[in-house]
Amino acid sequence: HIHDLKQVRSIFVYCFDKEKNELWAKKYKKVRSVIVELNDLLKEIDIDCKGDEQKLNESIKLKIHNDEIILLLLQINSSLIDKKYLLNICLKFYENNISELENIREFEHLYSSLNALEWFFNETFLYRLLIKSLHIFNIEILFLLRFFLQDIDQQLRNCTIVSERVYRGQLMTIDQIDFIQQSINDKYFRFNLFIIDNRITE
Repeated sequence: HIHDLKQVRSIFVYCFDKEKNELWAKKYKKVRSVIVELNDLLKEIDIDCKGDEQKLNESIKLKIHNDEIILLLLQINSSLIDKKYLLNICLKFYENNISELENIREFEHLYSSLNALEWFFNETFLYRLLIKSLHIFNIEILFLLRFFLQDIDQQLRNCTIVSERVYRGQLMTIDQIDFIQQSINDKYFRFNLFIIDNRITE
């Protein structure tokens, strides 16, 4: 299936029957939208591409004060009011995306601190919101997401630590490659997001 190809990140369904195609499309997490108007399709693709371009242009260098803010967020208690406010933001943003609306409702009823990593690896709205907020360092959204950061942090701390070689493919600019090379020479390297790796080279 096209959906299973690793090089495919986003899928947009352009059709005449939105309701019919949304029934099967909601089963696939890479399907961003089911669209019937050409202008809407072009707009969605443009937004998606700009998001990738922004990621590419973002420096992977982490500023010290940003690092300190993340550590601070891990210590600030979260509240149900914050979670509800975050959900309202997500509901409004995904109001035309049935698949993500279902994920939001599922999150509202089933999320717990014990399944935070599961929600992260499922790459639903919560994963994308966290990764994007870390990329552009949107402190307002990160503040609302601090419960998620705290739960992930706690789950990772409870994991057995194993030292092994892992692999990750990453699209980078020449400047980013130069920065990594310099960091390797300095024997010190940090990321401002969670890194998902694989034991197998692909």
